[in-house]
Amino acid sequence: MRIMVIYPPDEEGQVEKKFVVETKAEEVQNALDEAFRRFNCVTGDPETEDCVRLRVRSLSVGDVVRAPLLPDGHYYVVMGAGWKKITSKELNELLKLPFAERSMKCMGKGD
Repeated sequence: MRIMVIYPPDEEGQVEKKFVVETKAEEVQNALDEAFRRFNCVTGDPETEDCVRLRVRSLSVGDVVRAPLLPDGHYYVVMGAGWKKITSKELNELLKLPFAERSMKCMGKGD
């Protein structure tokens, strides 16, 4: 399944970073889990860890995946535990928040 990993800006004035990757998964939940593993640095191996290969930070609370990358695909935000399906309107609101505020919101400590 083709997906898009979206890193919202960490600070004001930065732009979001987007990466399109092909997963081995056929189900959305499995694609999300595969993306989470591939975009987190555990061993530092650029062959298995996209975050190392692409030189980006590990996927964090408040980061987003679009799965599948099709017109009818959905957005999923990394929460404190698991994923939450969000609308494009909610995504636009998240993109406006600085990293710390976005993280707190997705940890369940914000509005």
